[in-house]
Amino acid sequence: MFRTKEECLKIMNEALNTYSCSDLVKKVEEAMQNSDKIVKSYNSKPSLYGMYYPDPVFYKYFKYRGRVTKSDKKFTYKYYYQGDKVLFTEQYSEDYDVYTGKGNGVFNLIQGIFYFYYEDHVDILICNARDNKVSCVARVIYIDGKAQSFIEANVSKNSIYLYHEWVFVENSEFLYEKFYGSFFIGDKLYENEHEGCVKTIYA
Repeated sequence: MFRTKEECLKIMNEALNTYSCSDLVKKVEEAMQNSDKIVKSYNSKPSLYGMYYPDPVFYKYFKYRGRVTKSDKKFTYKYYYQGDKVLFTEQYSEDYDVYTGKGNGVFNLIQGIFYFYYEDHVDILICNARDNKVSCVARVIYIDGKAQSFIEANVSKNSIYLYHEWVFVENSEFLYEKFYGSFFIGDKLYENEHEGCVKTIYA
């Protein structure tokens, strides 16, 4: 059911190394120029992608507790659409007063989420606004036009150090997942790997 560690890392490295900084700049320009719909949402708790995903299958398993807003001042996500496809997402975070711990109403861009659509997959790159570096890469893989799996990996210094693979099984109420991570404590490398399943939120 799951790909091997080597297969997943190969796919993630391919997605990570396919796109240059100029590709990301072009994607932003494309979103600004060609989007026919812009949607904003607000959520007080952080979420990686916001409330809109590149494929409807995600809504069965990944729940986002937020709300669409028309406010020009208070929103945490801004989605640029072309037709039914989200091209680019901006995520914002509210500044907090260091003395009171309360939000001061100022929202700053913290990351951009880039979507690249192909016939058999969708690549997703998340880039930090602070240092303009990729922090996460993901790929939705299709077989015969249906989403078969979703692989997501964390990136540090342009290297992948952990990943998740989720496998979508048709007519199953479960989403199957595999996790792999590697980390150093001192000079010693530790590896962690496990498999499991998640029940659909609509089961």
